[in-house]
Formats: sequence, structure tokens, C-alpha cells
Amino acid sequence: MFIALLLYSKAVAVLGAAKGAIFGALVPTFALLLAIPIPNEIPTMFQLLGVVLVTLGMLLALELFNRKGKE
Repeated sequence: MFIALLLYSKAVAVLGAAKGAIFGALVPTFALLLAIPIPNEIPTMFQLLGVVLVTLGMLLALELFNRKGKE
């Protein structure tokens, strides 16, 4: 728990509070991914689609896609 809080604090310090708050959206994604090996659950297609959409939304919000004309 301490390591997660430390890494989250570092991300907020680097990205700023507004962009750092986006990482809360990743909690269900990591819960789903950890449910595969630990209790041996198989995610449904809707759950996997949700992971993809959340990840794409986070990438867009963090502006990690290069935009043409942006300098």
C-alpha cells in the first residue's frame, strides 16, 4: 500500500493535480487484470472492452497522442 501511495504522489507531482486525478479511473482496470491470475476468473468481452475504453480515455486525457500542428 505504501508503494502505491508513493508512486501516486510522484505521478501527481509530475503531472499536476488535474491529470493525476485521472489515475483513479484505472482502479477497475487493475482489479479486472488481477482477477485473471489470482482467483482464476475469465473476463467477459464487455469487461475487456471497458478496459480498452478506459485506457484510451486516459491516454486522450493525458494528451499522450501526438496531435498534428501542436508544438
